[in-house]
Amino acid sequence: MREHEHNQNERNVIAPATGAAAEATGLVRKGVVAKAASVSARTVEMWMLEKRIPYIRISPRCVRFHLPSVLAALSRSTVEAVK
Repeated sequence: MREHEHNQNERNVIAPATGAAAEATGLVRKGVVAKAASVSARTVEMWMLEKRIPYIRISPRCVRFHLPSVLAALSRSTVEAVK
């Protein structure tokens, strides 16, 4: 690959949202959702398959979540204790 092509490709790469960028977009990764819900990443994947939580599929391998929307969806499935 020529140097010009290599530099052109580097400029087109978008870094994943982390830290302040994640806060600005409000989108987080699966691990953040898992930690916020105190479950494993695999459980988050199952919730996605069951359509229990909202998510954004950016590409086949890239998924992001709006954490407040996910937590709201999970709170709707809360079961009240029997009295």
